[in-house]
Amino acid sequence: MVVRFKPKFWKDINKVKRDGEIVEALGKIIKQVEQAKITDETANFKKLTKYKTRCRIKLQFDKRRDFRTVCV
Repeated sequence: MVVRFKPKFWKDINKVKRDGEIVEALGKIIKQVEQAKITDETANFKKLTKYKTRCRIKLQFDKRRDFRTVCV
C-alpha cells in the first residue's frame, strides 16, 4: 500500500517527538500499513463513516494516553 503524509502529520509528530514510545509505535504501524495489501490487515484500523477514503488508526498506551492518526 502506498503511504503519503501531509504536512500536518509531521507537525503532530514533532509535538510528540520527545515521547519515544509513541514514535516507536507509529513506526511499527506505518510499516504495517506499507506492507498491507488491504486495509483490514492493519491493527486498530477503522474506516470513518462520513468519508469514503478516510480512516483512522488508534494507538492506546494506557487509560490516559492515546494517539490517533487519520489516513486519507
